[in-house]
Amino acid sequence: MLRLPTDQCNINQCRVIAYNGYTEYARHAFFKDGQLKTSDIMMDVDETPLLGGRIKCFQPTRGYRTAIDAVLLAASVPAIKGQKVLDIGTGVGASALCLATRVNGVKVTGLELQPSLALLGRYGIKANRFQDQIDIIMGDLLNPPAVIKEQQFDHVMANPPYVEAGKGNVPKNQLKAISTIEGQAKLNDWIEFAVSSTSQQGSITFIHRAERRRQLIKGLDSLGMKRMELLSLIPKVGSEPNRIIVRAWSERMAVVSEAQSIVLHEENGAYTSRIESVLRGGKSLL
Repeated sequence: MLRLPTDQCNINQCRVIAYNGYTEYARHAFFKDGQLKTSDIMMDVDETPLLGGRIKCFQPTRGYRTAIDAVLLAASVPAIKGQKVLDIGTGVGASALCLATRVNGVKVTGLELQPSLALLGRYGIKANRFQDQIDIIMGDLLNPPAVIKEQQFDHVMANPPYVEAGKGNVPKNQLKAISTIEGQAKLNDWIEFAVSSTSQQGSITFIHRAERRRQLIKGLDSLGMKRMELLSLIPKVGSEPNRIIVRAWSERMAVVSEAQSIVLHEENGAYTSRIESVLRGGKSLL
């Protein structure tokens, strides 16, 4: 039985009531045209184990679902104890939870546009006892809350919507549509916000579709993040990369290095030992 205490899960008048694994959001708030809108929405929520069951996150059973990308992103951030990390578009907090588990003492702040997901993320923080390491704040990266705007972070990580606006089919599920298709904030907006939030010696880590590689590199380079490490992720041996992880630092001269591509799956469909060590063992990827 999953119970989300309403007195601890209120964000901007969004109340959440949960019982028997069923969650009703009396008011679901979301941003549209720069203003906060509300609508009635109901959803089922389940408890998803991550890192071999060491942590658990809470997410809708349909529509928006955390994928392995969130775990791989967290495994690529070069954070150490005591450093501050900003997770842009944190969703239900999967990347933040994974990073806080791998790096003891790291401080993660998640920014999330959709309050329904932020609510679940905050509950996940409490359920995993990470109240001292993680916080999730609701807001729009195009107009970030002052508590984030006034800070500089040692590292920034992001898993932006993969699909460009106007391309592909729009999912009927609103949470999934907002999470997977670019809205008002385009990829360059994500890059600009990440750079503006990063300290002088800090790093930025993105995971995205491989086809957006050139745009990521160009956007980061144009804003002074000229030292980059690229890692291509390949579904199986012999196939083309479908994901890319880009890490970037501020540098005057362009220095771009590409690590050997990583294969995700064996021929039988199982994860490779390298990926298993990340997904179940909580190891770093880079």
